[in-house]
Order: sequence, then C-alpha cells, then structure tokens
Amino acid sequence: MPKGNWVALLRTTKTKGTDNSPLIVTRSYDQGRTWTTPEAIRPSSVNPVGGLLPNGIAFRMYGRPGQYMTFCADGEGKEWGNDVTLTTGGSCANSCTYVTGPDSFVVVYSDYEYRDTQGRQRKAVIARRIVVER
Repeated sequence: MPKGNWVALLRTTKTKGTDNSPLIVTRSYDQGRTWTTPEAIRPSSVNPVGGLLPNGIAFRMYGRPGQYMTFCADGEGKEWGNDVTLTTGGSCANSCTYVTGPDSFVVVYSDYEYRDTQGRQRKAVIARRIVVER
C-alpha cells in the first residue's frame, strides 16, 4: 500500500450452516512477519482480485452471487467503500483486472443474466473500463 504496509483480502469458505463466506482483510506492517486479526468486510468473497492504481487507490472485486467492486484510498487498506455493483445476477466470479493508467483499469467478468439488444437473457462476458479518481 502507499503507506508501506501489506494488505491481504482473502476468500473464505461458507460458515457451517449458512450461506456466508465473508471477504476477510488483514494487514502486515512488518513485511509479512505478523498480520493483524482478520476482519470480515463484505458478505461474500469469491475471487477477490484487484490491484493498486498509480494514484494510490486500491481496488478489489468480490462476489457470488453477483460481482461487486470496493475501493480504498486511505493508503493502508483499512477503509474500504464506494462499492460498485457490476452484476447482481449469476456470475462464475472468475474475473480479472488489468491496470491501464494512473487512475483506470479494465475489468472482465461474466454475467449470466445479461440482456441482449432484443431483450433476451443470455450468458455474457463483459469488459469494462473503470476510472477511479480521488
């Protein structure tokens, strides 16, 4: 992160007897030797991919069902927010991102409830450019 610490956002498995598999965050301030107590920051955690933009803003995808993005501009990975919904429907959640500039990236994800120009529902792979400014 911009302030020098490391951040890990982790996928978890479902808690026994629930549909909850929370997205967990933990931070290290000593190059990975020790980590903060993990804390759940979102209710779902499949494939938490993302990156750090040159402008200092971190981003992560998470989801299933659906695909969402969350952002962090505090330099440490403590305050995640300004979430964006990419799709609320079905998705394989095997998504990817690629940084394309100081404040932008491309995200590729699946949407099983996409509507084509005739209004028919079909599976689709979507690529979107996202710009993130302070």
